[in-house]
Amino acid sequence: MNLEEINITQGTPEWHAARAGWVTCSELSSLMAKGDGKMRTKYMRQLAAEVLIGRSASSFKGNIYTEMGKDTEPVARELLALEVGRPIIETGIIRNHDIGLSCSPDGLLGADEIAEFKCCIPTVQIERLEKGTLPAEYVLQVQRSLLVTGRTACWFQSYSPDLPRLVIRVEPDLAKHDEIREGVRIFREELADLVSTIRGKY
Repeated sequence: MNLEEINITQGTPEWHAARAGWVTCSELSSLMAKGDGKMRTKYMRQLAAEVLIGRSASSFKGNIYTEMGKDTEPVARELLALEVGRPIIETGIIRNHDIGLSCSPDGLLGADEIAEFKCCIPTVQIERLEKGTLPAEYVLQVQRSLLVTGRTACWFQSYSPDLPRLVIRVEPDLAKHDEIREGVRIFREELADLVSTIRGKY
């Protein structure tokens, strides 16, 4: 497996620059979106721009939820590390050159597992605790990170201060991995065609 780990702090200008032009796990839902394809087209145009200008073209600057995650993630990391009895090492970006996909896990556990933390408001945490399962909106993210890294499991933790934590150990779904590989392959081919067309025309 042809992996490249880039150890830079997530969310920094350097991190955004390193992601430019790469299909990332955080945007894979746009790539694989069903329906009229508007999200997919918008994401492809963003990546085409990044390839052509050589820097990030994302307009997302964060919101109240990403800021909350920055504030509470260190506590969530420490609590999960205590529970699993292993240190959770921060990482920047992991690129899988075989697939053409990159991810930024919230942490690495040894050489075989990863961690993802989702810090949320109390009402959302209550809903997650009530269901007791991996939230549907994160199934694809967890599986794509497992695919990119080739690791055997992901520790998913949903955390909201003063409430119980939801901790789930998720293993690879090979059928989902095949679906992701094919989706990324087709997307990258179309992206290359778009970039080539623009370069040739202008």
